Amino acid sequence: MTARDTRNSLLRILTVYTDAICLKDLSTIPVAPNVRVTSNGDVTSLGEGPVWKTPGTLRIPYRRALVDASTGAACLRATVTNEVVPRGSSIEAIINPPPGKWWWYTVRLKVESGLITEIEEIVSDVGFPGTPARTMTIPDRIWDTIVPEDQRSTREELFQLADDYFSTVSGTIPWHKAPFHPECNRYEMGAPTTNAVFIPGGVGPGLLSPTLQGLKVTNRRFYVADPVLGVVAAMGKFTPPRSSNNITSGAVSAVIFEEFKIQDGLIRHIEAFFAVSGQEYSGWGTGPGSSAADPGP
Repeated sequence: MTARDTRNSLLRILTVYTDAICLKDLSTIPVAPNVRVTSNGDVTSLGEGPVWKTPGTLRIPYRRALVDASTGAACLRATVTNEVVPRGSSIEAIINPPPGKWWWYTVRLKVESGLITEIEEIVSDVGFPGTPARTMTIPDRIWDTIVPEDQRSTREELFQLADDYFSTVSGTIPWHKAPFHPECNRYEMGAPTTNAVFIPGGVGPGLLSPTLQGLKVTNRRFYVADPVLGVVAAMGKFTPPRSSNNITSGAVSAVIFEEFKIQDGLIRHIEAFFAVSGQEYSGWGTGPGSSAADPGP
């Protein structure tokens, strides 16, 4: 099987999985007998996550798919909602539908021999003020822009740059020595976390915020690398420093799915999805941040 055939297979499986969410039909999903499923770090069963349990007809208006034939990873960043109206509804009803439930949704699948062996879902019904999920429509086309050959990084370099970002967040790489491109901005759930009215600094200087000092990124996992597009996707457990009462101002522990655009060996664009209300561990991998037995620093 060629790499292209494998990419095709991964994309098809991801399509079946997303369509199954909308139809709430598990029968078409090709899962292995020993498939392992987590929802925000908690072990569960296929179809038992909160998105699957949302009542009514579902749709997935925002979709950003990533696959990697080398790792067998198929990932999706999306929004899911039951905000729908019947066919034939009036223009007024279509423009102003009854309010429904909205989710920011990320899923990571691991596929082996055509069967899904791992399913990691991260969902959040909480976003950031001013950027509701319904405003997310089409993924930024920077992701589909081909990087000129002389400006590309290898797979190994892409993963290393993502790891360097995590190390910068953790404070082991000084912000001014981090591999950030002059155009770099970062977004969480569609909301800017850099160069915004309330966060005026760039990615590096933004990490100097007092609320981020002492932040650690553990349980680092790397799943997708595409040298032609300069795209790399990774996950990490972000743990804020603990105060005496185990609470920090405005920061929670979270497992964050981050996608990076890399050009000229520099991080040019970052987007992140996570459970805004917090997630104490991933349920995957080993070491700090992986499990309830070892939630992190």
